[in-house]
Amino acid sequence: MPTIHLRPGENTDAVLIAAVATHVFLDTYAADGVRPDLAREVFEFCSAQAFAAALAEPERRFVIASTEAGVVGFAELLLNDRPAEVEGITGAEVVRLYVQPGSHGTGVGRALLGRCEELVAASSLPSLWLTVWERNEAAIGFYRRMGFTDAGAGTYTYEDQVYGTRIFAKETREPHVATR
Repeated sequence: MPTIHLRPGENTDAVLIAAVATHVFLDTYAADGVRPDLAREVFEFCSAQAFAAALAEPERRFVIASTEAGVVGFAELLLNDRPAEVEGITGAEVVRLYVQPGSHGTGVGRALLGRCEELVAASSLPSLWLTVWERNEAAIGFYRRMGFTDAGAGTYTYEDQVYGTRIFAKETREPHVATR
């Protein structure tokens, strides 16, 4: 198995992140064919310009995973106390955790998510949450294996398309319990 190297994302990584994001997005959401709405969405949200803007945001962190062959995945994390679509869930949000299909099962996703958990644990935020497309069974199984709990249903809307999602959450440190 190749050695996985993790590093913080930098402004110069926007084009690499965009390439990986486009590949993973289309492989995941357009496996049966590219519809016009999916084409517009990938060009809107997975462009190098979109990622350059995201890399400049102070509360947003990117973790880049690479091997000797090049970049094989990334995680995008919002380190602020964001509410999830499910009541009672707040904390840092994993906006994206994308791993190239050829690197599935090699530990890249585990390493990226582990680094996100480390970043959240080092902050003042007690938990981490994320949204998964309800039909992405591989990702749902992965997050469950990583100790995340299914907190409930949500939706994602782009243009006139509504997609069902699941919200997963995990505490990143022990909750404070008041003693008497």
